[in-house]
Amino acid sequence: MKKFYLSSGERVFIAPELTGQKEWVKGEVIEIDSSNPFGAVISARSIADNDIFFGREHAFRREV
Repeated sequence: MKKFYLSSGERVFIAPELTGQKEWVKGEVIEIDSSNPFGAVISARSIADNDIFFGREHAFRREV
């Protein structure tokens, strides 16, 4: 099984391409689905309004 650089419960920034916002949005990883052969699909919720977003790993970056 592939090791991912993110894990459930981790704080992240969610890409504008998923949220429709101009800036990256703070969020939290809910789940990582590694069953997709084209790369993991990550689900995360926005901290500001609890909206849930799904996307590939490149659409999320670790909050530092």
